[in-house]
Amino acid sequence: MLRQKAKERCRPGLHRTDDDQKLPGLRGGADITAFGHVQNDVHLPNPKAAVIVPTKNRPGQLAVCLEAMAEQDHPDFHVVVIDNGGKVDLEPVAAPHRDWVTLLSEMKPGPAAARNAGVRVAEAEMIAFTDDDCRPEPQWLSTLDAALSRDRDALIGGETINRLQDSICSQTSQTLVSFLYSYYGATAGTMPYFASNNLACSRDVFLDLGGFDETFPNAAAEDRDLGMRWGESGRALVFAPEARVHHAHHLTLLNFCRQHRNYGRGARHLHQLMARRGAEALPFEGFGFYGKLLTYPMRQRQRHALRQSALLFLSQLATAYGYYTLAFRNRAWRDTKRVDLP
Repeated sequence: MLRQKAKERCRPGLHRTDDDQKLPGLRGGADITAFGHVQNDVHLPNPKAAVIVPTKNRPGQLAVCLEAMAEQDHPDFHVVVIDNGGKVDLEPVAAPHRDWVTLLSEMKPGPAAARNAGVRVAEAEMIAFTDDDCRPEPQWLSTLDAALSRDRDALIGGETINRLQDSICSQTSQTLVSFLYSYYGATAGTMPYFASNNLACSRDVFLDLGGFDETFPNAAAEDRDLGMRWGESGRALVFAPEARVHHAHHLTLLNFCRQHRNYGRGARHLHQLMARRGAEALPFEGFGFYGKLLTYPMRQRQRHALRQSALLFLSQLATAYGYYTLAFRNRAWRDTKRVDLP
């Protein structure tokens, strides 16, 4: 029933264009190419909400995400899928949903660039973000919309639930996010950022603040940067725990360490950006923070709590490694630039 309503509310959305689609204000400006049915321009519907989904070489995960989007109870939305330089043909995945899905290609690497690409062509009043490996619950978008209607300038973040309960690395990765939300008091409205797989905001405010900073090449700290700038502008960050997505991000131990190394690199880049714009530097957390982090799985009575605590400790080592190796690399580069050539 909900899928039929989705077909009735939207217009065709698979396109192709060779024209640049750019809007002022975004921190980047990479070109966008859309593909599907050949047309001269990208003409998107003008619904109330647009959902931006970046993806790369993950057709199976994307198919699950789109099936979940087909079950949304929101009456007026469109989905923009951004293929971020992938080599797998995603048109067969999007084609069954062509009435309410637009498939685009963004060649500049990084989810920040991909998400900005989607916002450039989406004409909706409200923008929501999720990832291709997420399965939003049916009321997800309507819950975000309701929260945003109470404060049109706010950045709204929902709750993410790990779908891979048997993967200790995936569960620990989500445990870290849950701890941060709890530690920073998300329910009190004091969160400095929300994870980018479950976000919503006004498109106008997003553009006014410059969108995601495309100098972040990986999925690491670009959402923190957006949240920091949102807060610095005097706007609120509001947690909507009823807006839930189920996340299936499979991680091996090696992937887990690489992910947190990238988080460290992203944190270093974020600190540099904040210094350049004169923002107050982020303080390093004290021992109390890490004590609460390492005991969080046990205090929450989670499965494999001791193993999760060990992995959380490892995650912080990997984060520190990524942060300081990038800092030393940047310092070495600056020292090289200072050498006077004969």
